[in-house]
Amino acid sequence: MTHAANDAARPANDAARPGGPDSGPIRPPETETGLPSTAVPEPSGDATPEEIETDIARTRRDLANTVGALSDKLDPKAQADKQVDELKARAHEKKARLQGQAEQAHESARSSVAQARDQARDAATDDLGRPSPALWAAGGAAVGLLIATVSLLANRRR
Repeated sequence: MTHAANDAARPANDAARPGGPDSGPIRPPETETGLPSTAVPEPSGDATPEEIETDIARTRRDLANTVGALSDKLDPKAQADKQVDELKARAHEKKARLQGQAEQAHESARSSVAQARDQARDAATDDLGRPSPALWAAGGAAVGLLIATVSLLANRRR
């Protein structure tokens, strides 16, 4: 059958469909430069057989890549795996962030304890590092309280 016979055998509404005889050849989407996304022009009318074969091979390769990309996008298992990977990545990021916050809180607490210890030591000693009079008074009061408690307990047993 010739091209004219093929066109005549088609229903009349084929011409109105996208990709029909009036819409011209189907081409890849154009980039900002106006060239197809492959950026390789179609072979000219006087192209050699090698150029045409090279163009066919490139077109097949591009088509295979496109079909592969579409099948990946439409594969439910691949989509689920992708979502699982994204969730894992977010969980790892959150874990790392929380660990960093916990380490900061630990260091802050450690610093606060060290500061309180140093303040207590400073309050309990004078400039030369000897116990301050307030510490002697507190120690004496504690010893006195201990003696009084032991004495009371000893009197109760009798």
